[in-house]
Amino acid sequence: MEMVQLVKICLQFLCSSDTETFVEKSTSYADRHEMNIGALKGSLRGLLNFFKGAARKYLSQALIQEDMMRFGFDENRAKIVASSWQAHFLALSRGIAGQVLPSLSPLPLLSLLL
Repeated sequence: MEMVQLVKICLQFLCSSDTETFVEKSTSYADRHEMNIGALKGSLRGLLNFFKGAARKYLSQALIQEDMMRFGFDENRAKIVASSWQAHFLALSRGIAGQVLPSLSPLPLLSLLL
């Protein structure tokens, strides 16, 4: 269940972008499991990139579960991660849209409307 906790920390961060809380929770996780925070960074980075990409592609709960099983999670843990993904999906989608929309130039948007 440790990995599931790490997934939840990542999803909460992606929804809120609160760096301070993310660092606190990550450090607390590392301390609780007697891990070096430096060793944990690679896993955190990988999970964050996976979930950012999944949000950009609007992956379904079923696809997240399938991917987690391919990564070596057993079916029960994969279901828990997929359920957590579903619970955070709306906030993640809003966050991704908020990152994409400001970067768009208004001119291409106008051409789409005309």
